Amino acid sequence: MTFLISTSQHILLLETSQNTAYRVHSGNGLYYGLCLHRGRVIAGCRNRLPCSDNSQRAEERGSLLFFDARLHVEAELQPPFPLRDLHGLALIDERVWVTCSFDNLVAIFDPATESWNRWYPSPDPLARDRDVHHFNTIAKIGDCIALLAHNWGPSLMFFYRYPSLELERVRPLGTQAHNVFAVAGSLATCSSAEGLIVAESGWQLRTGGFPRGFAASEGVTLVGLSRSASRDERAGADGVIRVFDDGWRFQTDYVLRGVGMILDILPISLDKGLLHGLDPWPYVQIHQGQYNPEDPGDSFFPGQPGDEAGGWWEWHKAEDTHRWTAACNAGMTVIINPGENLLAVEAMSGFPGRYGVEVCLEGIPLGRMEFSTAGVATATFALKEHAPGPARLSFHVPQLWKPADQIAGNGDLRSLGIAVLSVRLRQDAAGWRDAGAPRQGGQVACEHVCRG
Repeated sequence: MTFLISTSQHILLLETSQNTAYRVHSGNGLYYGLCLHRGRVIAGCRNRLPCSDNSQRAEERGSLLFFDARLHVEAELQPPFPLRDLHGLALIDERVWVTCSFDNLVAIFDPATESWNRWYPSPDPLARDRDVHHFNTIAKIGDCIALLAHNWGPSLMFFYRYPSLELERVRPLGTQAHNVFAVAGSLATCSSAEGLIVAESGWQLRTGGFPRGFAASEGVTLVGLSRSASRDERAGADGVIRVFDDGWRFQTDYVLRGVGMILDILPISLDKGLLHGLDPWPYVQIHQGQYNPEDPGDSFFPGQPGDEAGGWWEWHKAEDTHRWTAACNAGMTVIINPGENLLAVEAMSGFPGRYGVEVCLEGIPLGRMEFSTAGVATATFALKEHAPGPARLSFHVPQLWKPADQIAGNGDLRSLGIAVLSVRLRQDAAGWRDAGAPRQGGQVACEHVCRG
C-alpha cells in the first residue's frame, strides 16, 4: 500500500506494507494538495515556508507540479493571477480545482486547454479577494461540490449544485476543520482543533494531535497529525502518520522527523520497481501496536488549560497537571475508539484521611478508587459493553471537602472532590486482566505515589 504525503518541507512516499519511506520532491514547500490526473500526480506548492510574518502570504505565487508515472517532475505551471495560501486540490470532470484561502477563491485549471479560471464561492460579493472563510478543501459529493470553510473556529460545509455552482445549502461540521470524506455513508471531516474525526451522523473518533490529511485504501486508513507550534517552528516540527484498520482500530504510528506539518495524503498505485529510483527517507520512526510517546492518542489531560467554558462547569480551573472536581458528581466527555476495552484513571486525593470515589461511564459504575490518605493513585477499569463514541465519564464522591477546614494553615476555601491528572483508553487483545482491574465487588485497590 503506497501513499504520497505532502508536508511543509517535502513530498514523501510511504510504503506501509514494507514500512519504508522515500523522498519524492523538496525545495518548493510548503507543499499542500495532491490529486491524480490520468496517471499523473499533481501537487500544489506555495513556494514559501510558513513564517511569523503572516503578511507575506500576500506575496505568494503558488504553482502546480506535474509528476509522470515515475514520479519525476515534467511540468510546473502558474496561472496569470497569483495562487495565494494554496490549500487542497481536487480533480472534478478532468479539471483541477484549487482552494486559495488568501483570496477566498477557487482556481480552476483545465489540462486539456491549459487555461485557468477563478470562482468566488462566497455568496457575499464583499468576501472576494480577502480571507473570510479560509476555504481549504473541495470535493465532488454526488451532484454537488462540497467546499469546506475552516473559519478559524466552528467550520461550515458549503454545498453547490454542479455544474451551475448555485449555493444549495450550508451545514456546520467540525472546528478548524480539514478534509472531506465519507464514514459509514455519512460526510465526515478532521475536526483539527478538537483532535477528532467527526461525521454529520454524530459519529466521532479520537485521533489526538492536530489531524489534517486523510486517505483510505486497501483496508487501512491514514490520518496525518501535526503538532501545535508557532509559525516559525512549524516547518521543522515532526509530523505523524497514524494508521487505523478498516474498523478504525489503531495499528501504527509513523513519526516523520523534521518534515514540518502533514498537509495531505494520497493513495497511489506504483510499480514497486520504481522505488529503487527514489531516495530512501531514513528519518522515520515506526511504532507498531502502540502510540508514539510524544503524541499519545489515547489520553485526556483535564489539567491542561483550555476552553474553561467547554463543558467544565462541574470542575475548578485547570492547574497544568490536574483539575479538581467541584461537584459531587463531576463529569467529562471522553471518546472511546473501536477496540478499546481498558480505561485507566490517574487521580489525586488531598483529603488527609480515607476518601473514596465511584467512577462511572454513562451512569454505569466501572468501579471505585479508595484512598487511605492524601496522594496520587492509578486504577484501570474494564470497558465491557460500552459502544465506541462520545461518553460521559463521571466521578462520584460522597461529599466535598475544604482544605481550609481539614488542613492546618491551609487557606484554600474551595470545595473539592478529587483531582484528575489523566484518563487513558487503550485496547488490550488479551482482555482486561490487569493488576489494577476491578476486584470482586467493583472496588479498586490503589497504590499511592505521594507528590510534594
